[in-house]
Amino acid sequence: MMIKFFRHFRMRILSENKFSKYLIYAIGEIVLVVIGILIALQINNWNENQKERQLEIGLLKGFEADLKTDSLYLNELIKEYAEDQLILDSITTMLFESTSKDTEKFLTWNSQIFILEDYFQPTTATYDESQSSGRFQFITNDSLRRRLYDYYFWVNSYNVDKINREMTFTRAFPYFFDKFGASKETFLRNNKDYNLPSIDLESLKNDKLYISRLVERATMQKYQVQEYRGFLKEINELLNFIEKELKTQAE
Repeated sequence: MMIKFFRHFRMRILSENKFSKYLIYAIGEIVLVVIGILIALQINNWNENQKERQLEIGLLKGFEADLKTDSLYLNELIKEYAEDQLILDSITTMLFESTSKDTEKFLTWNSQIFILEDYFQPTTATYDESQSSGRFQFITNDSLRRRLYDYYFWVNSYNVDKINREMTFTRAFPYFFDKFGASKETFLRNNKDYNLPSIDLESLKNDKLYISRLVERATMQKYQVQEYRGFLKEINELLNFIEKELKTQAE
């Protein structure tokens, strides 16, 4: 109806040969068109911004879930390493201080130290996907984006170092069987008895390589616990940061 009105109005002006009025009308019509285009662009930009904010919220929730998984994993590892330190103390106590010579228990302790090893493997699914898709840039808070980038750079660097630690572990694994595999206690675990010799605690007490391996394990685990506590501190700060940012987005 509005377009029809302007068309009739324009024709009437032209029929009356009033050029100045027509010029004013034409300019007004152009202004209306420009305003319409600007409003449409603004609405489109608003819609795009809303989509990006929804993507950002989803991204932040993904990081939040991944970081919470990392936190649980790290806390479990720290508990495991604390138990390993107690086992290492028990091994050295039996060797050098205690009169108890429970070689079956001694074998179990050594298997836990030399075989049952676990390392932190960070959850990087959200970070990897957001980097490959370019969505990482949707995080509008520059400080938060930088903190997340630094955290994942840190843990990914740790994963590279983990290869070296695993090489140490693979040396420890065959060492355990070389040292304890042909013992009576090992075969008794499978209800076999081939009259093999028992573990010689007195010999191990004077075995410098064996003692140095125990010290190596204790030292590595203490170092890893320190690093894990550093990861946990950064994770907790990031989770607080993300929580505040999600509240801001919801307002």
